[in-house]
Amino acid sequence: MNLNKQVDQLFKMLSWKNDEATQRRGIDEAKALNGKYLSILIQYTDVDAGDNCAKALSELPDKVLEPYLPCLLEWLQDMNWPGAWIILERLKSFVEPKVLAKTLEKSVRVALMCDDQHWLKSMSELLDNERLNTEISKDIADILYARYHWYDNE
Repeated sequence: MNLNKQVDQLFKMLSWKNDEATQRRGIDEAKALNGKYLSILIQYTDVDAGDNCAKALSELPDKVLEPYLPCLLEWLQDMNWPGAWIILERLKSFVEPKVLAKTLEKSVRVALMCDDQHWLKSMSELLDNERLNTEISKDIADILYARYHWYDNE
């Protein structure tokens, strides 16, 4: 079976419309994707599969996710996107914060240039990761703390 058909089949399994056992099989198969194929889960095209793509990614170790951190942070641009809250929770638990801190700082600068306040608010929730707090620069921390727990105030 060619790759396109395999991907189509995987997304069908990942759809939230399936029973739990089928979704779990899809998540397990998605986790088995390696290297460049993990981007398929990040760039999902089937909205019904978004949450389960995020679940599969969230079950992977930090080292596997490191190359995808910029894309995972972009996922937080709109918390209404399927899987966004799952990705946020996974990034909060990132064990090795140095790489995440560097990528987060770049994303914050991009969000500032674009005046993307929603994205900044979403990224501010990563401050729940205490290890990350010790790695980010003071200026970035100040920007994020100004928006921290934004949903409590809305």
